[in-house]
Amino acid sequence: MAGRIRALIFLFQTAFEQLHCQIPPLEIEALAVLIHRGMTAKGRRFHTSEHILGLADPDHPEVTLAALFHDLVYYQVDLGVAPSIRALLAPYVEERAQRLWLKPQHESTDDRFVAMVLELFGFTYGQELHPRQGMNEFLSALAMGLRLKAYLPCETLLAIATCIEATIPFRPHEHFEELTQRLQAIVTRYQLQLSPANLEAIVTRSVIFANHDVENFAVPDPRAFLENTWKLLPEEHNALRAGGIYTIKEYRRALQATAEFFQTLDITRVFHRYRGVPPLEQWEQMTSIAQANVQIAQSYLEIKLLTISILEALADATGGDMPLALVMGDLEDEAHSLMQLIEFPDLQFQTLSSEQRLMLLKLLGNGLKSADGFDLQNSPLSLFIYQVLGPEATHTLSLQVWRYFRGELQATDFLEHIPRAILSPIARACAIMIPTRREACLRFT
Repeated sequence: MAGRIRALIFLFQTAFEQLHCQIPPLEIEALAVLIHRGMTAKGRRFHTSEHILGLADPDHPEVTLAALFHDLVYYQVDLGVAPSIRALLAPYVEERAQRLWLKPQHESTDDRFVAMVLELFGFTYGQELHPRQGMNEFLSALAMGLRLKAYLPCETLLAIATCIEATIPFRPHEHFEELTQRLQAIVTRYQLQLSPANLEAIVTRSVIFANHDVENFAVPDPRAFLENTWKLLPEEHNALRAGGIYTIKEYRRALQATAEFFQTLDITRVFHRYRGVPPLEQWEQMTSIAQANVQIAQSYLEIKLLTISILEALADATGGDMPLALVMGDLEDEAHSLMQLIEFPDLQFQTLSSEQRLMLLKLLGNGLKSADGFDLQNSPLSLFIYQVLGPEATHTLSLQVWRYFRGELQATDFLEHIPRAILSPIARACAIMIPTRREACLRFT
C-alpha cells in the first residue's frame, strides 16, 4: 500500500519537475494521498491505482497528471464523492436526491478555470450531470484544476483537462475536431498563449491517451479481456459487492447489462483517430482485435446467461428469488456445492468448429481469476450445458432466455424449452442443495 503512494509521489514529482513547477513537498504528498484514497475506494476493482500508474507518460507531464486525476471521481462506483473531493467541488456542485447538479453561476465563485473547463466539456451552469455523459470525467478534471491552479498556468491546466475529457468513451471520431474548435474558442476568449499547432498537439496527445485508457479491448488474449470485464461487474453493480448474499436475479441483471452493452457497442468507436493519429493500419488492427474480443465475450455471456436463467427459472417456479449461494453453495466451500452433486457426462469432441469455440471451452473450464471474491472463478455448470448443447443449440435456446427476461415467458414455460438431459440433473442437485424446496425442485427432474 505504501509502495503505491510512493509511486504516486514519484509521478507527481517527475511531472512537476518537467513542467518547471515549484511545489512544496508536503503538497505533493497530499496530492498523492488524495489520489490513492480515491482509487482505493471499496467498490474499485478495475479503476484502481494500478490502472492509472499504467497510463503515466514519462515524456509528457500533462498526460501523467491527466492519468493521475482522470478517474478520481467515479460517482456510481464509489456511491458518491469522497469527502475531501466533495469539499473541493462544493462551491460548484450540489447533490439532490443522489443526483448531481452544477450550481447556477450566481451561486458559484467566479473562477476562470471553472469557466474554461465547462466550455471544454460543453456543460453549462445549473445543468444536471449524468454519469454516462461525461460527469465523472468533468468532475475529475474540475478537481484537478482546483487543486493545481495555484501552481500551473491555465494553458497547462487546459491541456490536462483535455486529456481527461478525451477519456469519455465510445464517441464518434468527429468529436475531436469539435474539441479542437472548442479549444480554439477558449484560447481566443481567455487570451491564452496557445497556437493552432499547440492545440493540435494537445488533442493528438489526448487521443493517444484515450486509446491507451481503453487498450484492454485490444489485448491479444481474450481471457485477459474477460478478466477485466469481470472486474467491472462489481464496480457497476453494487449488489455483487455483498459477498455471497446477492440473489440470482441480481447476478443475472449484472450479466444481462454487460451483454446488452456489448450488443449495442459500435466497435468503431472504441479507439479514436485524429488527423492521421494513430495510422489507419494500426487503428484497424486494434479495432479488429477488439471485435474478436467482444465476439468471444458475447458468446461467453450467452452461455453464462443461459446457465443463470435455468437457476432463476427454477427459483421462480419453486418459491421465488433466492441468494445465489443457497443454490450454488458458498464460494469458499467447493466441497459442498451444486457442482459436486451433478453427474457430468464424459463428453469428447472429435472436432472443434472454430478457434473461438476452443477459446470459449477453455474460458469456461479454466475460469477467470478476477471473479475471485464475488463469483466462481471457473464455470463448470456452464461448461456442462455448453458441451451437451453445442454452440448452435446454445444460441437458439438463448433466444428463449431473452423472452424469459422480458417477461414474455413464465418460468415453467421457459423450463419446458430446456432439454431434460440438462434440466433433470440440475433440478435434482438443487433439491439436495435447497431442502426447503426439495419437493418443488424434484417436479422438474
